[in-house]
Amino acid sequence: MNKLFATAALIAAFIFTPVASAGVQGSVGIDSDHFFRGANMSNGTALDLSLMVDHKGWFAGGSIIKGTSALGHEWGDELNTMVYAGHAISLTDDLSVRGGIIHYDWDMLPDSYEEAVIGGSYKGLDLDYFMNVDNSDLTYLEVGYTLPYISVVDLELNYGRFDDGEDVIGFTVSKDVGQWGFSLMVLEEARHGKFMDSASLGIHYNF
Repeated sequence: MNKLFATAALIAAFIFTPVASAGVQGSVGIDSDHFFRGANMSNGTALDLSLMVDHKGWFAGGSIIKGTSALGHEWGDELNTMVYAGHAISLTDDLSVRGGIIHYDWDMLPDSYEEAVIGGSYKGLDLDYFMNVDNSDLTYLEVGYTLPYISVVDLELNYGRFDDGEDVIGFTVSKDVGQWGFSLMVLEEARHGKFMDSASLGIHYNF
């Protein structure tokens, strides 16, 4: 039922948005592993499809992620979905604020859940605060900063913090070549073990 809700919400988001005058964007690609807030959610290669529609500051979209089984890297039954909707306001050319709600349905977790999110962006700095709608004590702070004056690639420093004080630290290097996007995400833990156990390579086609 939760999976049906997530799929229906994603379809509805596109049907009821005035697509004729809206912006539509998305991507399809593959990652060596899919990480979410420091946790490996695919245990191997992951395929993903993301879509978003925006219209006069309102936006809606979602992602579908198909991962491999931890045993033998065979394609398993895991299917993770995320749908979201919200509104963003540009206060200046450099400053914007946003808010919305996100529904997660991960096969690797026992239950689906929703989060409310508020955030903002200023030049290369992005800050978002997530709060579980059923338990306000479950929160997550996410900060990203894209370093200026680097033209060859985009280098973003990533920081996250759970309500219990656990930190998620890493960085992401990305490069767009035409409609293709290439990325490398590395977590702090990569320094203490096998590098690719805490890193992910990705290639995506953007449309």
